[in-house]
Amino acid sequence: MHVEVRTAQPGDGAGLARVWLDNARYYVGLFPEGFRMPDETNLDEWFEAQLARPRSATELQLVAVVD
Repeated sequence: MHVEVRTAQPGDGAGLARVWLDNARYYVGLFPEGFRMPDETNLDEWFEAQLARPRSATELQLVAVVD
């Protein structure tokens, strides 16, 4: 298995949304009283907007790409 860790960039929004929802399902399954599923509507677009905004000098966003 090849894993590449790189800076998050525009175009990663759909994958980030998928991971966010997978994590939410996991925690809702374990602790349904403490967690809830996020609204999936436009979640990938929200991530894309976050990736497009300027970063501060102390902010780092990484993604892992697994083939």
